[in-house]
Amino acid sequence: MRIGILSFSCISSDSRVLRQIYNASKHYEVVVIGEGAWEPANKNITYHMVPELSSQNHRFFRILEFLSYIINVLPGVWHSRRWIKNRFKFAYQTLFEANLDLIHINEYFALPCGIAAAIDSNAVALFDAHEFSLDQTRKPKIKSLLIRFFAFFILKSLGKKADSYITVSEGIAKLYKQNLGFNPTVILNAPEKVQIHKRDFDPTNIRIIHHGIARPRRNLELLIEVASLLDARYSLHFMLLMDSKSYIDSLKAFAAEKAPGKIHFHDPVAPDKIIDYLSNFDIGIHILDNNILNHKFALPNKFFDYIAAGLVVAIGPSVEMAKIVRKYDLGIVSASFAPEAIAENLNSLTPSDIKAMGQASLNASNFLNADIEMQKLSVVYRDLLEGKLES
Repeated sequence: MRIGILSFSCISSDSRVLRQIYNASKHYEVVVIGEGAWEPANKNITYHMVPELSSQNHRFFRILEFLSYIINVLPGVWHSRRWIKNRFKFAYQTLFEANLDLIHINEYFALPCGIAAAIDSNAVALFDAHEFSLDQTRKPKIKSLLIRFFAFFILKSLGKKADSYITVSEGIAKLYKQNLGFNPTVILNAPEKVQIHKRDFDPTNIRIIHHGIARPRRNLELLIEVASLLDARYSLHFMLLMDSKSYIDSLKAFAAEKAPGKIHFHDPVAPDKIIDYLSNFDIGIHILDNNILNHKFALPNKFFDYIAAGLVVAIGPSVEMAKIVRKYDLGIVSASFAPEAIAENLNSLTPSDIKAMGQASLNASNFLNADIEMQKLSVVYRDLLEGKLES
């Protein structure tokens, strides 16, 4: 059996997609279509990199490409395969020619390529919705409303043609069922279970870390404000993937002004090194306001990375993350997203609290890990492929 995995993301840094790929390669031949240079570490995997966009006016070309893409998937047109010569045509042709039995499509904007290829090649289609694509922005700007309209159109017209669905949390699964009638299986973004070697805990030097992509909409300034309210035993550390150098520079300037000497910036490490690196810290922090549904029901990679690394997890009142923190008693949930509330929670922690919660994270990682989650995905694959054989 041959499985195709399609994702218009940088494969080398997309932890969720990498886990899908390597799990599938244990049982099937895998054809991957994605962005960026990447060398698979398994002979069962063939990788095809979609053509890169020109670095000049990169954002402008993305907009044009997306508009041409939408025009070519309007009702009555998408099925005629009149693709403009771009990355989407490359992805479709690669999938169609690969003689696949199952196509695993990541995120809504890959649906037209993946669904068209699945129909034309008689493959079954699995749609990994990731987050809730109809609520990605907090401000009702014209651009945001247009993207939401396009997402709804694609999901409504093409999403229903998928044979099965997965997503990242129970809350988001319910949103898809209520709004579109999909019934996704939840596959958590948990990393592999690894043996870690925690540093000796120093109650006079408690290290808090946040890792992820540096984007203005994530409001990392809030964490800097929190750091300015923490007592002397705490320091805050950022390990950020660069989405905007100017934004990282502005964070560094704000940190120097607001909390001089308390905030440090680290270079990012490869996805397979993250857990080991995080284990050098004591607390993992991730504050997402509830202004959009995706934040309210988020269960991101970094949340599970902190647990795998044996860190205390510090969050705001985000519904899905809070459920897990409270279930396993592995961290603190602030009463609000105000920096004062978050800092008060952190300042109240005793050394024994931090040791106990860190150990609780390690214990929870026995249940929240990729070995368990990928078994669920393997069952989804198996059921789809058995159904295809029977038909």
